[in-house]
Amino acid sequence: MILFLSTGLYLLFAALFSHTIADNDLWGYLSFGRVFWEEGYFPYGDIFSYTPTKPVWVYHEWLTGVSFYLIYKHAGAAGLQLFRYIIVLATIYLIYLTALKKGGTSLSACIALIPAILLISFGYVPVRAQVFTYFFFILTVYILESAKKG
Repeated sequence: MILFLSTGLYLLFAALFSHTIADNDLWGYLSFGRVFWEEGYFPYGDIFSYTPTKPVWVYHEWLTGVSFYLIYKHAGAAGLQLFRYIIVLATIYLIYLTALKKGGTSLSACIALIPAILLISFGYVPVRAQVFTYFFFILTVYILESAKKG
């Protein structure tokens, strides 16, 4: 039964995460990351805007740009995809471990992965800042469950 369910989860994973959508924000992440790594500063104004912006501009996803540009510079587009797959698998594994921490069996934890994979696929198909959001959210839940149980 576990083998059948695992095969089904793999096929679901492959169907949901094997295609890539080029998100417009990715180019912004890479551009601001390039400014950080190559110019040595982070702009406090939108230097890529064609229209005037506010005097102080807060780029709330700056760490994503810094991380993605570093990966892109050294490993290219394939490196970004590999990073996305690693983060997706780590997130799914943490969901599984958290279900076990809550007292579930291996079978019930695998069944719980089905809706979880469907829901997180919306944030993981393009390479976006949400890859960090989902990963660190479930990491926080897992750490809280570990602290509660231990």
